[in-house]
Amino acid sequence: METRVRSVISNGKTEEVPYTVQVPVTVVEQQTYNMRRPLGSERFEVGIDKIKAWDLAGKAIDGAELAAKLKAPASVIAKEDDPKNFKAIDPFYLSVLRPDTIMIYIPVGSSGPPPAPAAPAPAAPAPAPTVGPPKVK
Repeated sequence: METRVRSVISNGKTEEVPYTVQVPVTVVEQQTYNMRRPLGSERFEVGIDKIKAWDLAGKAIDGAELAAKLKAPASVIAKEDDPKNFKAIDPFYLSVLRPDTIMIYIPVGSSGPPPAPAAPAPAAPAPAPTVGPPKVK
């Protein structure tokens, strides 16, 4: 709320009258979220010639067209499976996906071997023997 003053002429006299107005305020908030990646979701690279891609209508997308579409950010569903197992998406799921979503089948094993387990920590070195005069009993 803000109080302002305006001049009003009443009966030939100029009078200043205060009035109150509500002033809109814009508040900008910045929110930061931490995201966790699912276990096993590490990044890997697969040659574009090794994958098969389709649009949601089931039309195959060739490598050149796919490369052009992926130059800009795109919605993609990727599945590690044999492309021969491709099935059309259930219409229920089509209603929640963007119409330009690309479906990519990555051949099994193309993502590389699972990461090797961490090597165990080396054992602490044994203490060096102390050298001194022989003990007499």
